[in-house]
Amino acid sequence: MDQLYLIAVSGGVDSMVLLHALKTKGFNVAAGHFDHQIRPESNKDLVFVEGYCAENEIPFHSGSGDVPGYSAANKRSLETAARELRYRFLFETAERIGAHGVVTGHQADDQAETVLLNLIRGAGISGLAGMQASTLPNAFSDKIPLIRPMLKMPRKMILDYAARHRIPYRVDYTNEMADARRNRIRLELLPMLSTFNPNIVTALTDLARVAGETKKFLLDEVAKVKGQLITSNDAGVTIDRGISKQLPTILVLETIKRSLQEQYPDAEDITQERIENLVELIRGGKRQFALELGDHINAAGRKDSVRITKGETVDSHVTSTWQPIQLTLQGDTQLPYGWVLQTQKMSERPKHIVLPPDEAYFDLTKAGTDLHMRPVTLSDSFIPFGRDKFIGVMDYLKRMQIPTAERKLWPVLLAGNDVVWVVGLRADNRYRVDDSTRTMLHVKVLRPS
Repeated sequence: MDQLYLIAVSGGVDSMVLLHALKTKGFNVAAGHFDHQIRPESNKDLVFVEGYCAENEIPFHSGSGDVPGYSAANKRSLETAARELRYRFLFETAERIGAHGVVTGHQADDQAETVLLNLIRGAGISGLAGMQASTLPNAFSDKIPLIRPMLKMPRKMILDYAARHRIPYRVDYTNEMADARRNRIRLELLPMLSTFNPNIVTALTDLARVAGETKKFLLDEVAKVKGQLITSNDAGVTIDRGISKQLPTILVLETIKRSLQEQYPDAEDITQERIENLVELIRGGKRQFALELGDHINAAGRKDSVRITKGETVDSHVTSTWQPIQLTLQGDTQLPYGWVLQTQKMSERPKHIVLPPDEAYFDLTKAGTDLHMRPVTLSDSFIPFGRDKFIGVMDYLKRMQIPTAERKLWPVLLAGNDVVWVVGLRADNRYRVDDSTRTMLHVKVLRPS
């Protein structure tokens, strides 16, 4: 077999079995070893693999990198940093030596761990698909495939092969330490799940296979609609809201997810949940909105489109600020974002005052008639209805899980300098209606649906 393949060989049992099996079957192979410089004894792994390759006449290529340094400089987890540097070395080496593929020793247990890890992170179909047997293009090359021929082989089969053929290998003791999340899945979660289903690894790899087939179908459909739904350039991503409403939700979700992965490949904390929240807002009736997606990536909704950018504050796309607005005491007051405040003066106290957050009653004698609205400031505070202590309005908005960009623009109703109402959320206890109230104001906020 003339085509050359670069085998990723760490020195562990999986990669050593892979190298032995392919060499035995007559494949033209070379070994690539990357020293992560994380463990003190990592140089011994390099010497071991290099020695095995020399004995078996296998071309050997090695590289190294400062993974801890790269992790700190690029704000990556140690595991992610190690993976990026390792694969970068492997694909650069593969291209240099003319290899037709980079081959790794990932096996069924690794696949099961990956599916669980992605599930815990909040993955969608793509995450449940786990690793694919062959990936091209991939994150490191659009010419050289990443090949994983052992994904269906359980770890026990690999250990049996190693014992039968007397294949030497190194043991990484850090794999047995329950600190890294993947290690905890291997050492704690999978054994626990196996008490419910002894064939849990097979069940998870089957799930990955079905999810992978679904993912392939979705990606074919994504390719058909992406040009209609998404516009991308160096400044960011723009989504057409009208087109989004004509497409199935799952297709919109996957198209946006793929576009964000392409636009921001280094973003790690844009979860499935956040993208689903974005899609819900895009397809909803709210004309303007702001949403933080993670890693300083923000979405700003307008009437016909949604703009996603990195590094900008979302509110710069909506409105940087707005001027104070005098409240009409009988009728409607227009606010930014399409909000409307409806007010009604009343002299008779309702028998039962149980209102949703969008409505409130105030003692107009206490508040006075000079009421106005403006965006919240950092110095604003109020006493939430039913409480007796002040709290910062910004802290309250954060507690209510209002996105940062929206918090900066949230309207408050004031009497002089006092916050009477955090509009649509909570009234101030000082201006509540009680038995002494003679004149009151009923207010209701209407927001775009």
